[in-house]
Amino acid sequence: MEFCKLVGKPADAADAIAQGKAELHEALGELENTLAGALPDDTGAVRLDDDDNLVVPKLSAEDVPGEARELKEELAGMLPFAPIASLLIELDVRTGFLDCFTHSGGHRQTKSMEVKRNILAV
Repeated sequence: MEFCKLVGKPADAADAIAQGKAELHEALGELENTLAGALPDDTGAVRLDDDDNLVVPKLSAEDVPGEARELKEELAGMLPFAPIASLLIELDVRTGFLDCFTHSGGHRQTKSMEVKRNILAV
């Protein structure tokens, strides 16, 4: 029941579906208002084109301040380079996560180093 409080949804499935439908209808109403207010040649807005196709323009990137770029480079320079395979091997040594994989046929395989290597390669 605590999960329902966290996500703001009713615990009862029928109530949750009803709430979801209401949210969907509200969102569709907002979309209809947005589409009604946009002109077909307005390239910066969500709109319907002349053929009634929905057009969603690309988002523009935000400018990153120079100080932030410099800090990012400085922090990246402090981190050691580690190949992803090495990180995954270390993670398996500490947690044994590769033992959780099963064969597609549903049976567990012996976890030889060759099988582990193949899983990591994938």
